[in-house]
Amino acid sequence: MQQLSELVVNRTVSTTPGNLRTIVQILGDISDVASKANITASAFQDFIDTVNYILDTNTVQNWTILLESEKDASSQLLQSVEKFAKQLPSQNHQLTICKPFIEVKAIEVNQNNRLTGYSAAFINADFNVTGEVFIPKEQIQRLPLGSTLVSIAYPTLRRILPKNSNKHFWVNGLVMSVVVKENMLINDVSLTFQKINNSLWQVNCVFWDFIVTSWNNNGCFPENETDTAVVCRCSHLTSFSILMSATTPSDVILSYIANIGVSISVGSLILGLIVEALVWRHVTKRKTSFMRHVCIVNISLSLLIADIWFIVAAINTEWAQKNVASRNQKASCISATFFIHFFYLSLFFWMLTLGLLIFYRTVLIFHELGRNRMMCIAFSIGYACPLVISVITLISTGPTKAYMRKDACWLSWDESRALLAFVLPALLAVSLNLMILVLVIIKVQRPTIGEGAQEERNIVLQTGKRIAILSPILGLTWAIGFSIVAVDAPVLALHIIFSILNSLQGLFILIFVVLWDRKVQDSLAKTFSLSTLTSSHSKIVSHISSGFLVQKSFRINHKREKYNVSTVG
Repeated sequence: MQQLSELVVNRTVSTTPGNLRTIVQILGDISDVASKANITASAFQDFIDTVNYILDTNTVQNWTILLESEKDASSQLLQSVEKFAKQLPSQNHQLTICKPFIEVKAIEVNQNNRLTGYSAAFINADFNVTGEVFIPKEQIQRLPLGSTLVSIAYPTLRRILPKNSNKHFWVNGLVMSVVVKENMLINDVSLTFQKINNSLWQVNCVFWDFIVTSWNNNGCFPENETDTAVVCRCSHLTSFSILMSATTPSDVILSYIANIGVSISVGSLILGLIVEALVWRHVTKRKTSFMRHVCIVNISLSLLIADIWFIVAAINTEWAQKNVASRNQKASCISATFFIHFFYLSLFFWMLTLGLLIFYRTVLIFHELGRNRMMCIAFSIGYACPLVISVITLISTGPTKAYMRKDACWLSWDESRALLAFVLPALLAVSLNLMILVLVIIKVQRPTIGEGAQEERNIVLQTGKRIAILSPILGLTWAIGFSIVAVDAPVLALHIIFSILNSLQGLFILIFVVLWDRKVQDSLAKTFSLSTLTSSHSKIVSHISSGFLVQKSFRINHKREKYNVSTVG
């Protein structure tokens, strides 16, 4: 180890990714055998000098390259330092090592600090950041006399430790380790972190979990927070820091808009399906009307299921932000992404089916299809095509090849461009519908003969109006969403417009597709007026019947009275 330290300190060993890997492996081997050897303060100094050298800010880029092939390299380094520090022998005085990229403070447990507790403050002038560790005296009294407590602060390690699955959370303070051989005896430690970036918010007190190589908040919670610092309490010892969200209050506003809008959308779609069920037998007498309402029901159903999976995805993302993502969470996130992709595509393809229906009834007027055949074609376009696209997207990218975004249950863009598997088919469906509308407008200008032809023409026009309204709304919504993701547009107005339009699609469908239909309105009016009339009729009949029975009973009794009187006389 002495030879390694001399090579590194004298800068005769470059910090290329390959050399970094070798140094980390050697440091790991040294920490493994440290328990079998007598570690001196000098040996510990050499070990820390080596760590300081490879944590230099100039090596961060090389660490980034190394972590692409060996994601656990920085975690292994941190674990090696902790294991080596546990073997530091007892000192008769405090040991302090101050380096630009690592600072160590060690103290022997004695009668004095058993009465006062343990405190270690770190002030890094190079990075203008501070931190403090405090262990109450009740906890120190659990440790044997002569034990060595070691605290370590790393100002640059936060930049090379693997990030959590949610990229919106960042390490916003020093990484501080607190170690002692008898780790299990300490179950209360307080850590104060100065915030590196005061604009971040939503604090998570975390420790580094070497098993899953990720930050974990089990046993740690924020006890106090000011504008510049956070105090965390933890029930164990290891390496700690704070995670803070890179989102802003505007993100919370957008989240509220989305949640409220989706709730309105779900309620609107359920109401729309109920309306369709009430008027179904009145509005599906003609074949074109029947197919039109089949499309409407499946448009509503597709968006309803997509919204439900959107809620599942939002809950899954919130859990991932608060906890380390588990396999079950990842599986549910993959499922949510797949079904959101599939059912949103189904929405657009059923809209396209509706457009093809009016194209068929206006352009291909001499070609007649049976109802069963039309149903088969409609379901093939509406569900089979989106299913094929969704499955191919999942298989071609794969969960391990960035099928999803790292911060949400939705198709990835940065790593695999999987989002194009939704955007391109959706925009293609909208474009085809708009082209169909142009052709239909031209065709319906011709005169029609007969009452049946006129009624068919009215049905086509009603359907065309709905497509003319919904297609631009849906197309514009996702065009804005795609531009936000692809260009990383920071304009808050675009985010708000997208959130409103996207979350209220169910309300648009209820108003412009279901309730704006004159036949649906007439059928609802007849249904409710008939039920009211029936109720009133029942009350009248009941009243008349009751009166008739009373009158008849009176007459019978009257006759009996007359008969009895004559008999007595």
